[in-house]
Amino acid sequence: MHTWKQGDEASATRLIEQFQPLLRNVAAKYHSLSYEDAYQEACLALLEAAKRFDETQGTPILWYLQRMVHASVHTAMRRIWTHQRRMVYVQNRDEDTETDSWEELPDESSAVATAQWEDAFVLQHWMKRAKLSPNETLAVSARLKGWSLSDLAAKHGVSSETAKTWNKRAVRKLRQQWERERD
Repeated sequence: MHTWKQGDEASATRLIEQFQPLLRNVAAKYHSLSYEDAYQEACLALLEAAKRFDETQGTPILWYLQRMVHASVHTAMRRIWTHQRRMVYVQNRDEDTETDSWEELPDESSAVATAQWEDAFVLQHWMKRAKLSPNETLAVSARLKGWSLSDLAAKHGVSSETAKTWNKRAVRKLRQQWERERD
């Protein structure tokens, strides 16, 4: 019996070192979400699969470990995606405090709502990749909600010109990111 099946920490570390290429490859597929989270999930999945492996079934261990790591990491990342789709970034600017937070959106099940969730997730991805500032993110979110720039300015206590600047910068950064990814 392999010592990593018995929970030997040193042999578990050697097992992870032995499968570094696989773990890195699997984690790299989820780099846009979180490489570090995906890598940790891959390590945990490898150790769990190694403990569960049964030599008597006739399955090659390499094939088994590879399949289990891929499947486990995909499932974990899908849970994170689902959670992120249900969250919305909220920036509150009160006179006394400035707070940023994530709030869970209400659960909706219609096809239109699902399409809107997917569009929101894609937009969040693009805004993150374009490295929008919090104010530029506010401008994009407000415009998508149908707010005018003067509504945005009034809501956040800034001038209309400032709101226009946030919007212009956001659009420029999103276009630049689009051009970089298209090439």
